[in-house]
Amino acid sequence: MKKKYDFIFSIGERCACSEALRRSNLQFASFPFDWLLCAGLEQNARFVANHFKDFLVVEHLVDMNTENGDPENPCHVYRDQKTGIVFHHDFPVGLSFEEGLPLVREKYRRRINRLYQKIQLSKTVLAVYMESPTTDHPKEDTNRIISGYQVLCRAFPNQEVHVLYLVNNKGPVQRSHPCANVTVMTFDYKRKKPGGYDYSVDTAVLNKFFKGYRLNHSLGKRIHTWVFRLLAGFIPMKLARRRFKKKHHV
Repeated sequence: MKKKYDFIFSIGERCACSEALRRSNLQFASFPFDWLLCAGLEQNARFVANHFKDFLVVEHLVDMNTENGDPENPCHVYRDQKTGIVFHHDFPVGLSFEEGLPLVREKYRRRINRLYQKIQLSKTVLAVYMESPTTDHPKEDTNRIISGYQVLCRAFPNQEVHVLYLVNNKGPVQRSHPCANVTVMTFDYKRKKPGGYDYSVDTAVLNKFFKGYRLNHSLGKRIHTWVFRLLAGFIPMKLARRRFKKKHHV
């Protein structure tokens, strides 16, 4: 049986989580944690609970003196030295920090507001945290996962909040439930093909895993998604195709 939710969103650790949800038709818009390198579920849950207080504080941001290497969206990389969050895709190359900061703040204002609106309109919510499959990734303490879940529950008492926490590890698939409405799944989702980076994921494995989840979309919304995804397939240029899908939230 598929697990169904009114709203599903990524709460970390980096962009691979959001991308996996989008490929599986579980996410159709951008939210605050989608394109960040984050420091943990508990911290991100506290950001959500306190309406992103101390997020994007100028005094905490350090220029890493490097670019993200994305030809479609070249950006300077900044790190929040207090929280450990890394902004890879936000400060455009060609603009000074002072020029780019208002644009970044406005973008995150929209994403933050969208997150709260979606949650408030939902009865059941799933927050997904996918650990980056980097070599020797530090093991997260189960108590911190439970704490992050409890923070979200207190922030949204009118919603039924669930947490899905993914851990990369070789060997048999393992499922655990450290507390009610929290699922920890351990399996090997690291990229196997040559190339890529240490943090690259196996998209086929994740696509198969997320087939067990579904959004409670109306028939009209499902038809809308199917039609515009079909139309997007006829757009040959990748960037134009991505913009089309973003415009129509598919």
